[in-house]
Amino acid sequence: MPDQHLRDLRLFTVLYIDEKETQHSSIGRGVLSSRDVYVRCASNLLASCHRNGVQVEILTNQPEYVNGQLRRSGAREIAVGTSFTRDVPKGIPFYAAHFKLDAIRQLGSGAFGDFVGLVDNDVVMLTPPPVDFSTWTDDRLFVYDISETVLEEYGEKLVSADLKRVAAADLTSTQWYGGEFIAGSRSAFGILSERLEELWPAYKQLTGSLHHVGDEIIVSAAIDRLVDEGKILVTDVGDEKHRWISRWFSTRSRFRQRPLSHHLGSAMLHLPADKRFIAVSDVRHFEPEPFISTYKKHVKRKLALRKLVNLIGMLKGDKARQVPSLS
Repeated sequence: MPDQHLRDLRLFTVLYIDEKETQHSSIGRGVLSSRDVYVRCASNLLASCHRNGVQVEILTNQPEYVNGQLRRSGAREIAVGTSFTRDVPKGIPFYAAHFKLDAIRQLGSGAFGDFVGLVDNDVVMLTPPPVDFSTWTDDRLFVYDISETVLEEYGEKLVSADLKRVAAADLTSTQWYGGEFIAGSRSAFGILSERLEELWPAYKQLTGSLHHVGDEIIVSAAIDRLVDEGKILVTDVGDEKHRWISRWFSTRSRFRQRPLSHHLGSAMLHLPADKRFIAVSDVRHFEPEPFISTYKKHVKRKLALRKLVNLIGMLKGDKARQVPSLS
């Protein structure tokens, strides 16, 4: 049964639609248009969260279109039109994701409630996260620390150097936070937003020389600098104590991943490489067990192909990448 106290938490997912800017979206090919993939992913997110007593709303630049698609699929019309004014350079990787910074600013204004959060729409909630609102102070953010995988992929020296450049400071803390989840009080979002606005102009100038471009690097740099200054406290909700969220790629990667079975122990599961799978799932009623069972079958075939691609690459002299396992 849904946990009633979670009704005090308002989660939002950003759905900025621009069909011309889809770089690095990990959507792949299929019948559905990319914007409809995102809409249907968001619909499944809403259904999975609603099942657990958590309200989620879609912040979008095209509310009429999104609500129309939700209505056609039998989902609740919960898209909220909002103003996205950020001057994001055209053609930049993860173009749409940068508009999360506008959402952070709006959540920091207090217009959307006292306890708020952002979650990516290619996430499903399996169980309610164990939220204790007594810990949600004005200076604490709840984030997902993925430093271990990022450092393995790119190297500590490069990641640390780029975070320091974006932060415009010789950081002591150089943690990397995943963009799929961030939550906290409106005051904590306000503190973060002020620093993001301060860093934004210089970040735009640096995008051509960074190892990664997207909301994650500027948000991580801002949080790291605020932590160094003693203005923000962070709680890693991906650690073994919390397990609010896990990210799992069903693709070859340059970093090691724990098996899917481990990630299924988290309250929320982020599947960035399987947006189309989420999109074609039932968008009206989400049940974890059927979803996971069908997903395992889908992934089993997918991983077998990835192993074959790895083998062919090795025969050609390429360095093998990591292929994850189910258990």
